[in-house]
Formats: sequence, structure tokens, C-alpha cells
Amino acid sequence: MTVKLKNETPCPHGHCHPEQSEGSRLIRFFALRAQNDTGLGNTSFTGSRPWFFRNNKNGITLTELLVASILIGIVMIGVVSFSVSIQQLQNSANRSTLLSMRTMTAMNRLTRDAYLAVGDETDRGIFIRDINPFKSICFRHDTNDPSSYGDDTYHCYLFETNNNNRRFSACPVKPDLTNVPPNNAAQCDGVVARNILLTMDPTFGDVFFQIHEDATNRLESIEFTLQSIFDPDPALTAHPITNPTYSITTRVSPPGISR
Repeated sequence: MTVKLKNETPCPHGHCHPEQSEGSRLIRFFALRAQNDTGLGNTSFTGSRPWFFRNNKNGITLTELLVASILIGIVMIGVVSFSVSIQQLQNSANRSTLLSMRTMTAMNRLTRDAYLAVGDETDRGIFIRDINPFKSICFRHDTNDPSSYGDDTYHCYLFETNNNNRRFSACPVKPDLTNVPPNNAAQCDGVVARNILLTMDPTFGDVFFQIHEDATNRLESIEFTLQSIFDPDPALTAHPITNPTYSITTRVSPPGISR
């Protein structure tokens, strides 16, 4: 089939090769057809535009983009909030663990010294001061001669109830009954300063020991209660996450005190 194109000029002098003429006519035909499809030419041919010139109607609209951005923002807020909560819980766990270890260490030291106290029915070897603003308790320990109290040492603890920090301290070991029990922080100190073990919770009160006796006033046990707080700043109240507290109670019956 031969296609005759507009403005087609016959081969000059009629010497065109038939195949060359046919090929050139087909090339020109498809070139004009492409011009018509792309709108770049003005020919009588019609047809659809090639796929690479068609409008893409499957893109994202501005509304869809805004909605997606809002949803991503909501998800990110949730992720950040969850991360902050996990961090707070972890910090709280660390504070609670540290506080419990401090309090149990202080209680173990206190109960050990109470357990090693020596005495008898008339002289128990336990010396207490239960008057604010300083409350203290001391325990007599045997050293060399079990038949004599003259060479014994004294292990004392002091609770400063009037201090904003409400410190609970272990006094240096005392070689005699001087300042036993201590009436203040200065008497608690010795050659070396007292060892501040922890800070008591302001809501705890001011009693950390209680002597239990039987009907004949003989010693049965000593009850100790320590309730500490992580941050002693008076401006900070107790809080289970940011400022936890820890309480422990123990009873001791010293076997070295005859009844």
C-alpha cells in the first residue's frame, strides 16, 4: 500500500529507486504521525498521545499529603511519649533500687550491733536517749574479758529529728561511757566524723527504735524501723517515681544479754 502525503514531491526526473521511495515515504509518514500525536505539527492525522506525554492522574494531592503528615506527627508524639515514660520508669527503678540498698545496709549494720550487745538483767548494755531533737541508742560490745565491762566498746546511732535533712548516722566506736548515749551531733563525733547512713522521710516521725519487755520488765526484743527518702530537699515531696521512699522494720533479741 502506498501512502500519499501532503506536499509530497515526486522523485526528480523520475529516477528514484522504488524501495528508496517507499522507505522514505514511510519514514515521513510516521514522523508526521508523531507530530500530530504530540501536538507539535498540523497534519490531517489524528490519534492518541504517546504514554510518555500523557498527564499522570495517580499522584498525591495536597490534602492527602497534609493528612499523612498529621498522622505521622500523631504517631511520633506517641512514640516520644512512650520513650519518655520508659525512661522515667527506668530512672525510678534505679532510684528505688539504690534507696532500698542504702536502707537495708543501714538496717543490717544497726541490727548487727544490737545483736552483739552484751549485758545482764540489771545492766543490759543498751543505752538510749529518746528526747527530741536528737534520739540515739548505743550497744555495748565485749572485747577481751567477758567477766568485765571495763574494756568494752560502745556502738552508737544518732537520729537528728530537728534537721531539715533528718540524718541518721552511725557514730565512731567509743572506748568508754563518755557521751554514751550522745545528746547531739558533736557528741556523736569522735576522732573521726560520724557516718551519715541515710536521710529519713519527713513523714516518718521521730521514733526509730522501740524496746519490748515482758511482764516482769525483762528485755524481749528491740524493734527498729527505718523509713528513708531519696532526695532530702524539703522543697521536694515524696513521689513514687521522682522521689521514692523505702521503709523496713526488724526485730532483734540480743542473745548476749542474760535475762
